[in-house]
Amino acid sequence: MIELACCFLEHIDVLTEGFNLEQFRNTDIQLNCYHGFRGVNHKSVIEALEREKVRVISLHLPNIAISDPYFMQMLEESKEFYGVNLVTTHPVKATYTGRAREDITEDDVARLRDKELDALVRNSGAIRDLGVIICLENFPQNRYRWVSQPHDLYQLASEFPNLAITYDFSHTEKNLNLEKEFATVADKTRIIHASNRDTSDNDKWKVHLPISEGELPAVELLETLDKLSFHGQVILEYKKKYRQEMIADYRLMRGLSS
Repeated sequence: MIELACCFLEHIDVLTEGFNLEQFRNTDIQLNCYHGFRGVNHKSVIEALEREKVRVISLHLPNIAISDPYFMQMLEESKEFYGVNLVTTHPVKATYTGRAREDITEDDVARLRDKELDALVRNSGAIRDLGVIICLENFPQNRYRWVSQPHDLYQLASEFPNLAITYDFSHTEKNLNLEKEFATVADKTRIIHASNRDTSDNDKWKVHLPISEGELPAVELLETLDKLSFHGQVILEYKKKYRQEMIADYRLMRGLSS
């Protein structure tokens, strides 16, 4: 089954005075808590969303290591407050506080990877009991992240039942065959972050463009999902300046007029 959500609606925006939340009325969303979760007045967020009949179907968590002591508490609160079964999180990078970034070594990243895997093993029972699936997001090759590539995420999701993939179109490698790669990871992907991009300037990619604007066959891939082994959420993630286009595309894809 494919669910479609309108993303990103940030919790910060929901509580910002003057923000036009009515434009999201009757939509399904992934609530983006990337810029903070602890200390947020989640009750106020939920009340505001309910007034506009906005349904939260998944969360995007802040940048936090799975091995962080607060991670499990955040998962528990995600379930308690929002009742979600799927959460997106970024695989964290090896830290370089007090060191030049270029001084981070492969050993540093390997140690981080071991810590993250140990935490997954140690907390596997608690995560299972919560009924939450952690969807790690893909990124272009990055030597600082403990994992980033879709095929590596696929391997992890094959080993840990409560892990899956958030497959972000804009975060794929340049000159990649998007449809071919996604087909190889579709059955372990539970969330798609759908957008387009322009990498003509190699030093400054334009990412999270509307799905019909850019170099990727984003629309074509979305149209063929029913032929693949994908069961999950398709979330439109556009830059904020394309918010109106995002909502319009959402309603068009859902066959809604308002």
